[in-house]
Amino acid sequence: MAANQARTAPSTSLDARALARALAAFRIFFGLILFSNGLAKLLSFTEVFIGPYKATLIDRAEARAILDFEVNRRGGDGTDLPLLKSLVNDVVLDQWGLFQWVTTALELAAGLALILGIASRGAALLGLSQQLFLQLVYFSSARFMWEQPHEWIPLLILALVPAGRVWGYDQRFIHRGLPRYSAQHAGTRFLDRLGLHLFNSVRAHRRRDCLLPPAGTSAPHPADRTGRRTAADGHQPT
Repeated sequence: MAANQARTAPSTSLDARALARALAAFRIFFGLILFSNGLAKLLSFTEVFIGPYKATLIDRAEARAILDFEVNRRGGDGTDLPLLKSLVNDVVLDQWGLFQWVTTALELAAGLALILGIASRGAALLGLSQQLFLQLVYFSSARFMWEQPHEWIPLLILALVPAGRVWGYDQRFIHRGLPRYSAQHAGTRFLDRLGLHLFNSVRAHRRRDCLLPPAGTSAPHPADRTGRRTAADGHQPT
C-alpha cells in the first residue's frame, strides 16, 4: 500500500503544477486584455495593425460614446435598469474628465499586476469591479447572453484563487516572509479581539457574582464554603 502511494504521489504533484501553470497563463491573458485597453486610453489610439492582422481597442473617447449609447439611446430610450441612467448621466458622464483617467489607471494597474503576478487577487478584484459595472450597463441591451459573463466570471475566479504564485512575484514575496494584510484578515483579527474582550468581561462578571454574597446576608466562612463545595462533589468535608 505504501508503495502504491509513493507511485501516485509524483503524478498528483505534477498535475497540481500543471493546473497552477494553466491558471497563471489564464491570469496573464486577462492582464493583457486590461493593460492593452488601458494603454489605448493613455495614448489615445484605437487601431492595431500587425502585418495582415487588424484589430481595435477602446480609447477614452470611445469608452464615453459606448457608455452614453448603451445607457441613453440603445433601443430608443436606453437602459431599462432602474437608477442606472441617473448614476451614469449625473455622476460618470457628468464628471468624465475625472472618470476617464480613473478608468485608465484602473486598467493599467490591474492589467500590469495580473501580468506580473503582483497582488494578483486584488488586481482581479479591481478588474472585476469594472466588469460588473459593465454587466449592469449591458443588462437590458438584448445582446448575446454570454457576452459580459465571459468577461467577469474569469476575473471572479482569479480573485478567489491565488494565481500569482506561479510565473508571478507573489511567490517571491511569500518566500521572503513579507506580512500579508487584507481586509478579511483585519476583520478576523478585530472579531477575535472583540470576542476575547467579551469573554473576559463575562468571566470576570461571573467570578464577581460568585464571590459576593446575596443582598442582606453575610459572607460565608471559608470553611463553610469549602464544605458545600466538597459536599456537592460527593465527598464529606474533613
